[in-house]
Amino acid sequence: MRYTVLTNPREPNLSVFEEDFDEVAARFSDIVRNKSWAALPGGVIDTYVPSSAEYSPMTLQANDFRGYRVDSGSYLAAEKSLIGAALSAVEGRGLDTDDYTLCPSVTFGLFIILLALRRKGIRTIVAELPAYFASIEQATALDFQTFLWPTISSEHYIMSPDDMRFVREHIRGPIVLLVTQPRYGMGFLRSKEYFESLRLELREGDVLIVDEAADQTVPARLGSADHAGDVQLLRVRGLTKGLGLNSARIAAIFHSAEWRESFGELVDYAGGTLDSASVRVMTALSAVPKKYASLLRAAQAYVSTQKAILSGLLHGLPISLSPVESGYIGTAHVRLECRTDEFAVARERFLQICVDEKMPVVLGSSMYFPYDKHTEIFRINYFSTPENIEFSGTVIGKVLSRFIEQSPG
Repeated sequence: MRYTVLTNPREPNLSVFEEDFDEVAARFSDIVRNKSWAALPGGVIDTYVPSSAEYSPMTLQANDFRGYRVDSGSYLAAEKSLIGAALSAVEGRGLDTDDYTLCPSVTFGLFIILLALRRKGIRTIVAELPAYFASIEQATALDFQTFLWPTISSEHYIMSPDDMRFVREHIRGPIVLLVTQPRYGMGFLRSKEYFESLRLELREGDVLIVDEAADQTVPARLGSADHAGDVQLLRVRGLTKGLGLNSARIAAIFHSAEWRESFGELVDYAGGTLDSASVRVMTALSAVPKKYASLLRAAQAYVSTQKAILSGLLHGLPISLSPVESGYIGTAHVRLECRTDEFAVARERFLQICVDEKMPVVLGSSMYFPYDKHTEIFRINYFSTPENIEFSGTVIGKVLSRFIEQSPG
């Protein structure tokens, strides 16, 4: 196997399935191709932009696309002076241009970090599950010794400092720990003190990476954290993803100043070119730093409203929704009421009912959720229209009712 799933001693029977997005998506290919879905709770086609009327019109001319934009050296000094002001407002601290590196996306930023760590001789990574599939794929492709730590649903899918101590006692040499904020697939936030407790269980020379792909929090929970030290802190935050502007491809790697030269080289060598349109979008958003922060808060409030609507529609049904304090991706957890040896059959039945009701879903296995084989998990994208959320609530209700009716006994 390309990676090793570590055994959580408190729940040794957890299962981690291979990422199966393409396999599950194939079941819904006709529905998606014909645009005949009744609801799209996972929102895999498009996202909705909250507060879209508040964005100023922007026009780009052909000459606006003449140059490359790479955050290497001082090449983007003018743009970073603008963007840095907005990021300072979000971070809750004054940023120097050497405190962060711009790149096309969080996924690319994580890739750059892994390349930099290879340069330093670190070849072992531990990922807290659930985790974004691409991070695991990148680590294995770069020949990292890759370990996955399955968290427990009853413990809110959180890796504890004790877990980190257990892992560190069983893995030799320097390691990188990869975690998410907000919690991937769950959407809840963890405190600065929590992350510091994890760092204390790491050893000198280890690195803590925090994936903040869609975080909307202002100020950022880790904005004031010391990024230097015996255990370096590296964070990657999407600058437009938390607003729903998914095609504006720009993210920031936050790091201590000592990393700046290395990351500046790597974004150049690895083709980390920023497209002109994305840079224009971000500089326009940064022109009034408080406005950028307010748009993030508005997006967060929109998600909260959407979740409240969906929760009301599903009240009384055997389903629970993840918290979603920040970001726009959450999950729904359906108790299948089956024995562990019947889980595969129950999952097949659930998926077939979703096909029958024309509701494409993304299963939790695509996010590397650890499974107890009693619960199915699927994704909810709250950056969709209010109508789609209402349709999703109605169709999910039908799916669950049919599943209960067809359950043995």
